[in-house]
Amino acid sequence: MKKLLCFLFYTNIAMAQHEHHHQEAAPPAHEDTDEGPRDPHAHSGGYTQHSNPYLVEGMPAHSHGGDDSYLALLMERFEIVGTRDEKPAGQFEGELWYGTSFEKWLLRSEGEIFDHKISESENELLWAHAIAPYWDAVAGLRYDAGESTGQGFLALGLRGLAPYWFETNANLYLGDKGRVALNAEAEYELLFTQRLILSPRLEVDMADLFDRDDTLGRSSNNLTFGLRLRYEIYRRFAPYIGLESSQYLDAKDDGDAEAAARNSAVAGVKIWL
Repeated sequence: MKKLLCFLFYTNIAMAQHEHHHQEAAPPAHEDTDEGPRDPHAHSGGYTQHSNPYLVEGMPAHSHGGDDSYLALLMERFEIVGTRDEKPAGQFEGELWYGTSFEKWLLRSEGEIFDHKISESENELLWAHAIAPYWDAVAGLRYDAGESTGQGFLALGLRGLAPYWFETNANLYLGDKGRVALNAEAEYELLFTQRLILSPRLEVDMADLFDRDDTLGRSSNNLTFGLRLRYEIYRRFAPYIGLESSQYLDAKDDGDAEAAARNSAVAGVKIWL
């Protein structure tokens, strides 16, 4: 009995000490600031990443990833196009950009190669500025070159990642003599594996919204849908094969269905440097 009483006595003392040490402390009082009690800079002493006692003379100040400038080349399409009745041709679409994640210069080019010559190309020099997460506004100049007479445009557009991961790009072009053109495209990536990827792509190209006299030819306005299946040997090099169909929106109804559409097979490579 004596041992039991001693055990209960020491147990009560231990429990009392445990409760005393684990009493909830009153929260510290916060200073009244405009930014509220959780101001992340309230105790920095006025120091910043470019002004603090830990900077070493001769070494660059700490910077975040978005502050650095990068140079990159992305060749989205570099391919051979073949149809049943036409000689194979080449197509390319790529861009070179330099700048930060928020502001950068873009040099973009897209066109066709036939008989070892660039038959037509669209070349743009654009300034891109981030206006929202995943979205950039672009403005600049476009120049069309090739076998036909060159044309110049003022370019305004929007590019980014739409909901459900659709990569989108829409541009409005203003030329001389009241010429107005529009180009919009959307692309999606469907992953079968981490390396095998199917990319549906839809593009609408209105070369002149007000071409009443059909001076630009049959193929001025068209709708293009393509499917490309690529295998990423590694992320920067991915060969692909696919199918592409173009429907000419301003083709004359002369009973020739093939004249109003073009179906082709493609094979190429996607490169990122």
